[in-house]
Amino acid sequence: MAEKEPDTSLAAAKSLFSKKDYTGAVAALEDLLPHASNPRLLSEAHLLMAKCYKCLGDLKTCISCCNSAIEHNSKWKEPFLYRSACFQALHAAYLETDGDTPENIEKDRANADIIVDPKCTPTDVVKSKEEEAKRRLLRKENKKQTIFVNKLDQALRLAEDGQKIFIEAGTYTVSAGASKSLSSYFVFGKNLSLTGASTKDCILFYKKDMEEESSGPKLETFLICAGSGTPTLIKRLTFRNGNPSSVKTKFFGVGGGRLQIEDCLFDCVPHSEVDAVYANSAICGNLATSYPAPHVSLRFCVFDHCQSYGTATFSHSCGDIRSCYFIGCGRSAVTAMDSSKVTVENCEFGQTEQTETTISCTASDLSVRGSYLQGIQVGQVTESVTSQAVGVTVKSVARVENNYMYKTGTGVAVDNSDITCSRNLIYSCSRRYTNSQNTSTLGLYSGISIRGQGKAQLVDNLAKQCDVGIYMTQGANPTVKGNVIDSSFYAGIFAEQEARPNIVSNTFNGGDTASPLHVPRGLGILFILSAKGLVGKNQFEDYTVSPIMVFTKCHPMLKQNSYLNVSLSEGRQASLEKDLLKQFHSELQQDSYFYIVDSQQKEEALWE
Repeated sequence: MAEKEPDTSLAAAKSLFSKKDYTGAVAALEDLLPHASNPRLLSEAHLLMAKCYKCLGDLKTCISCCNSAIEHNSKWKEPFLYRSACFQALHAAYLETDGDTPENIEKDRANADIIVDPKCTPTDVVKSKEEEAKRRLLRKENKKQTIFVNKLDQALRLAEDGQKIFIEAGTYTVSAGASKSLSSYFVFGKNLSLTGASTKDCILFYKKDMEEESSGPKLETFLICAGSGTPTLIKRLTFRNGNPSSVKTKFFGVGGGRLQIEDCLFDCVPHSEVDAVYANSAICGNLATSYPAPHVSLRFCVFDHCQSYGTATFSHSCGDIRSCYFIGCGRSAVTAMDSSKVTVENCEFGQTEQTETTISCTASDLSVRGSYLQGIQVGQVTESVTSQAVGVTVKSVARVENNYMYKTGTGVAVDNSDITCSRNLIYSCSRRYTNSQNTSTLGLYSGISIRGQGKAQLVDNLAKQCDVGIYMTQGANPTVKGNVIDSSFYAGIFAEQEARPNIVSNTFNGGDTASPLHVPRGLGILFILSAKGLVGKNQFEDYTVSPIMVFTKCHPMLKQNSYLNVSLSEGRQASLEKDLLKQFHSELQQDSYFYIVDSQQKEEALWE
């Protein structure tokens, strides 16, 4: 295919899309993709394919195409925003439809070994097994005999390893108590498949009666300690909570084995004091060694207002979360702790006033890719909020790549851990978008915050309209390379308390030429409290205040930086210095003298 042909093919696909020939547009795009190499063109092609699939009613394929568009060009916001609309449509589909095609549902019903139907006549299980034994004895053809039961807990007890349970429409009450009419749901030492007939109509309702609330266990969960081999599958179901906050409700407690949850809705709006998944081998107690370590995979699930400790919590376990939608997050949406390994890919998270850290990692291994994390919009918050999109602490290892973080408080916060943070869009991490009245340094939000020792690689990120683009303190020594830091309100990079960054080949944009005068912008780089390091080959452009301010106890090496369209305004510079003295009053008790650098001549003079 000639060089210009991909552009021509894309134009042809757009023409077919405009004519509402969605199938033809998809075919044209599939022909185009193998011959294209330009990341922007590939991203645009995948996004157009996503729009076609949405018009065809295939939301999951649509979301997958958006994921591919983000992978090819993660700094283009449009795929994130379009995928957000698709997640909302998927949520609506789970609430209002069966959540799948009639053909797929009927296929699952036909392949089932056990069918749960509250309205059916139950199969005589003893007689069914005797007839099966006779056929085996006489070596007759062993035709599949489907067993019908009225209750789900009965199906769980009858099912053997590897069997499939199909759940017809109905509401099934889950209780951990000892009531005669209710029975605990659990899977021990075997792997099953539980598939619902409809996300809308197949509901597992977690509710204790009044007697159980006062005398029964205070933990309510569907306990799974699966065996090795093929994962236990949970698919096409809705989970709701009816318990008060005095009862700790976790929809799934996973003590061992592999669990895969697909196409499910965790609807917690009426009673939000609930967690969706808690994976920890300690659930099994002394039997923990009898089961493989817990490993939970989540695909195309919607979590609506699960606001207890953490929507999905992993301890001494593994988690794999892909293409999931978290609405109304509580304290945390995803928590990895105690040597867990968790991957979060192509998901969306919406914070609330309760959110502390949307994705939290403590002494664990975390990967976050292709996800959209959004904070509370202006006007929706009534009190001061301190939150983070991603928090990495206590000697963790993290990779945060290709994400879009918008008004999340601080974007990525790292404390004494190793991190690779690259190709992220970080927008509007500023207290200007909250009701915060804090005037200390702790009141500032940062796009990326690095504290303490640890290997930190911050590469090719875009941080725009943050209080501080990148903040580093307590001896942090990150590598900061190839980033664009645009229109920071206080400083593009703020280094203090003996931080030793290597700041190389970044672009700092003051943003003053395009911004109204009543929205003042900050410095490019600020060094204070014995910070040092290398500042080399960076470009500072469009500043009316000093691009670099260094307090005298700091000794950074400034080398080969360029300064374009830097024209200091005495009034704005004086106002900035006054604000900084007020903002960092306590810090400046130790170091109150500084110098500014706004040109190559001044930089070179420092060497003399």
